[in-house]
Order: sequence, then C-alpha cells, then structure tokens
Amino acid sequence: MTDDQIADLLRGHCARVLGVSPAQITPHTDLRTELDADSLDFAELYAVVEDEWGTFADESLQRVRTVADMAAVIRRHLMTVGG
Repeated sequence: MTDDQIADLLRGHCARVLGVSPAQITPHTDLRTELDADSLDFAELYAVVEDEWGTFADESLQRVRTVADMAAVIRRHLMTVGG
C-alpha cells in the first residue's frame, strides 16, 4: 500500500468519524484542536484504523495529534507486519 493510499483511506475514515468533509482534512490537520476530536472520537478512530490495518501497540496511537502522525504510525506498522 502506498503512502497516498494510506493518506486517502485515513482522510476518509477521519472525515466519517468526526463528521467533517474530507476536504477539511490535510496531513497537518490537528485532530484535537482543529476538528475538536475528543477521547471518544479517538477511541472510535483507533477502532476503525485497527479494523483497516490490524492491531497496533497501544502507545503508538496514543501520541497521534495530526493525520500525518497517524499515517506515520500506520506506515511503520505495515513495514513491521509486512503489509
């Protein structure tokens, strides 16, 4: 899976979970401050991400603030599991 494919899927997932347009989401969009994501939003987003790409180490997703942060975690995960 390419970085662009990861970013596109992730943007769509974030938009659905947070109830915003994908056009509002860029790699550097801060999910907490710009899109008002709270802990419940993040829990739902983590569940969606894990459904798409598999289980992640708990701490790897906890540090996520931006879409780019989350994409980087997904990329590292895919390299580790060979996806």
